[in-house]
Amino acid sequence: MHAWQVRHLNDLPVAGRRMVLELRVRRLCTDTSCLQRTFREQIPLLSVKTARRTVRLTEMIGQIAVRLAGRAGSAVLGLLGVAVSRSTVLRTLLMLPLPSTTGPVPPVLSVDDVALCRGRRYMSMVIDPVTHRRIDVLPDRKAATLAEWLRQRPGVQVVCRDGSAACAEAIRDGAPDAMQVSDHWHLWHGLGAAVEKTVIAHSDSWRPDPDTDPGRSVPATAAQPDRVQQNRPLAERTPEPGTPRYTDCSTRESAYSSAPGGSAGR
Repeated sequence: MHAWQVRHLNDLPVAGRRMVLELRVRRLCTDTSCLQRTFREQIPLLSVKTARRTVRLTEMIGQIAVRLAGRAGSAVLGLLGVAVSRSTVLRTLLMLPLPSTTGPVPPVLSVDDVALCRGRRYMSMVIDPVTHRRIDVLPDRKAATLAEWLRQRPGVQVVCRDGSAACAEAIRDGAPDAMQVSDHWHLWHGLGAAVEKTVIAHSDSWRPDPDTDPGRSVPATAAQPDRVQQNRPLAERTPEPGTPRYTDCSTRESAYSSAPGGSAGR
């Protein structure tokens, strides 16, 4: 043994209050010829190297991060008495090992695209639509990659996909006997786009024709004021038809005096 060292580890909260463990561990030295002269003793199932939290607290943060992600997970942990930032929650999530994808492929699959960098890099994700479990992640969204993946895993009966033509071609090549089913979101999206196009194309048919249906003729609306004309300065406005134009003040004064109720009649 070389020396003693004190470590402080954050542990699971008790009654909503923060708990800190103070450990006194040994610094050991086994071989003087190695470059790492001494090393700190680790307590199994409690601490790991360079960690400031216990293993069980890290596991709890990871489980909450899987379900709530960063900002929401940080808020829930704060209510439980664990003060961590959303960046710490996301970093703990990224450190978790991916679940194993080994096992039989279910007969019903769902295929969709995942954007790693929007507009530049995409991947294809294969999911079990019944259990919502990730089965595999393909490196790209090319038809040849998905077709080869389906050929290596026979027995697929139904594939749920989006409206991509490349995905449909890949399913026909890799699993020709599988039934292709459209995803419900893309189905409703395509239906809404088709209905909107049809409504726009026949919008003139719903307007009443005064010649064939006089009873439903649209009354003439009052002329709307010219907004452009009103926004212009007074000196630049175009006079209304029939309005007299005055070239000087004397002409304007004489016209006002000759008018009924003017200064000449007073």
